[in-house]
Amino acid sequence: MGLLVELANPKSVAFFVSIFAIAVPADTALWAKATILAGGFLVDLAWYGFAATMLSTRPVQNVYRRFAVWIERILGTVLAGFGLRLISEKVQ
Repeated sequence: MGLLVELANPKSVAFFVSIFAIAVPADTALWAKATILAGGFLVDLAWYGFAATMLSTRPVQNVYRRFAVWIERILGTVLAGFGLRLISEKVQ
């Protein structure tokens, strides 16, 4: 059920659309754009399926609880860095 909720979440769609808007040239063939979107969907499906499966096991839950704050800080910093890099490239 959680997997379906996440796949229907508009944040995921907005994330992929924003990345594709920057990374995929406007003159890319329609079939290539469709392939990229399908690939993004499959990666999303695989990731959330893997995460749901792994986080449903007791040992992984214990490790995640122990390091959750640091995992979120590190990933937040990395994503912010990517965002700043994209902004700086657009400004130049």
